Amino acid sequence: MSPFLRYLYGLLCTVLFLLSISQVIEAIHEDQVGLNDWSLQFIGRPLEVLVSATQTGSSKSLAFIYSEQNVLAAIDTKHGEIVWRHVLENGENGTINSGVVLEDEVCVLLNRGRLLRCFDTLTGSFKWEKLFGGQDTHL
Repeated sequence: MSPFLRYLYGLLCTVLFLLSISQVIEAIHEDQVGLNDWSLQFIGRPLEVLVSATQTGSSKSLAFIYSEQNVLAAIDTKHGEIVWRHVLENGENGTINSGVVLEDEVCVLLNRGRLLRCFDTLTGSFKWEKLFGGQDTHL
């Protein structure tokens, strides 16, 4: 085979290869943003489910779950949707030992009873924490 034909054959193979992979490469167009969501939220294996008798200011019935993965979450009991969730820090400071629902707060005991952290039941926003043997933090 002549050098020119080898060159032509190599060029043809390269062009065919580039054309074949161009069909695989795709991108999200601006009008598709939000339609395809690949980010999924999970809670993990539940350790305990906390249920409140009434949810003041809301028509939703919520259950509060904390898991082995240091996640505290509120679940809509009617639809099974995650209303809010917090992934707490790794290690002892994020390990949830116990939890309780008090009126409009869900409180969890962390780090073998050394830290009490409370969140708003409806929004999941951080309300306050108490470090036993340390300082309080209020927001």
